[in-house]
Amino acid sequence: MDCQAVQELYVEALIAGRPASGEVEPHLAACHPCREETQTLAATWTALAVLPVLKPSPAVARRLQRRVRWEGIREALASIESWQRAALAGVAAFVVSVVLSLLVPYETMVAFCQAIAPPSVPAPAAYLLAGVLYGLLPMLIGTTLEARGPRVVGLMGTLEAVIVFLLVLVPYVVLRCGEFPVPLLAGFVGGIGLGATLGSAAGTGLRRGRVWVS
Repeated sequence: MDCQAVQELYVEALIAGRPASGEVEPHLAACHPCREETQTLAATWTALAVLPVLKPSPAVARRLQRRVRWEGIREALASIESWQRAALAGVAAFVVSVVLSLLVPYETMVAFCQAIAPPSVPAPAAYLLAGVLYGLLPMLIGTTLEARGPRVVGLMGTLEAVIVFLLVLVPYVVLRCGEFPVPLLAGFVGGIGLGATLGSAAGTGLRRGRVWVS
């Protein structure tokens, strides 16, 4: 048995807290370099064993937790696969939203929201509510239908899908709603963004529940 194999067996026995195998001792007795190496390892291991176990302070623990969360966010943002799945969900939601706008035009939905709103509610609120409807349902459907590969979960997966959805939908909305006053159009688009965020989060939750049950 060569020196490297003997030293590996010795280290395994040292970590496991048991005596080395019968093949190790005869080699160590005859090989001075291996005997010195294993004696140094044993002394180091013994010294490490008596060191006190230190716990980080609450401030250090919080910094470590923030660092871990930031690294997770950075990896999610840098993941091409994650953005590809987000693009699938966002484009699917865009198609659903456009179809919904053709079935129920934006002006019709806004008029409906104004009709059901109490008189004390300001006009921008009706536009905001109408926008929520055009973002919530499509994003919920798009996120739920996107089922290829590992699921994108958590805040970053939700936001990535919403970003893709808004990037492709907002120009369409602005062209279709050119007659809306700018403040009301801004409220309408903001409502779409809010609804899309809620729909993406709900769709992600449904997918997670479905995977857990299966």
